[in-house]
Amino acid sequence: MADGKLTVESGTVVHVAGGEAKLTLTRGGYLRLCGPLRATLVSGPRDSLLITLGQGGLELRFPAHADDSLLTPDFRVAPLSPPGEVAAVSANLDLESGGTLCVENHGTPLAVSSWWGNESVGVIAGMPLRLTPGQPSVGTTGCGCRAAPPPAVATAGNGETAAPLFPAAAGLRYSADRERSAAVPVAPSPPVKTPPRVKAPAPRVKRGNFLARFFRRLFGK
Repeated sequence: MADGKLTVESGTVVHVAGGEAKLTLTRGGYLRLCGPLRATLVSGPRDSLLITLGQGGLELRFPAHADDSLLTPDFRVAPLSPPGEVAAVSANLDLESGGTLCVENHGTPLAVSSWWGNESVGVIAGMPLRLTPGQPSVGTTGCGCRAAPPPAVATAGNGETAAPLFPAAAGLRYSADRERSAAVPVAPSPPVKTPPRVKAPAPRVKRGNFLARFFRRLFGK
């Protein structure tokens, strides 16, 4: 041990009683070990990695090597990396009671073969499977050992809750003073005043004296 870090040599049997531990590989990448776990790590030819898993869960994140493999009492897991192509092992595995192996793949395809027959199953990214000895593989929603998800609510640098990613509907704001945020209507903006209409005066029509016209007609003037 140096600088608070433990160096694991090839052939070391690793026990994790509870929680998780992270093991950084010298060739790049890491293993996340989720307890209770019991495994043996062996460095093979050309810096390949052999893992024998007797109990527990693993998160695997490292560059793929053609000779990499993970062994359980019933299955062998190996990457299907084409020669000459860069590939990465990125998977979560969990060895359950009874020998059932859960495999959730995120990287290069993995081949899972049984020790007790010629069956082999390919596990591609986005297709988690549970494999039980002597039974057909079945789909599942995901497999155990993984890093904790990020917090659902973002926080600002001063520790306060940051603004929501998706703003509220127009005309509403959210009050953070209560335990349950309530939608509070925003006061409407004052109406815009329009100048009053000015009524133009009606044109004046000149009218003659009624009596004068009457007498003109009467006397012919």
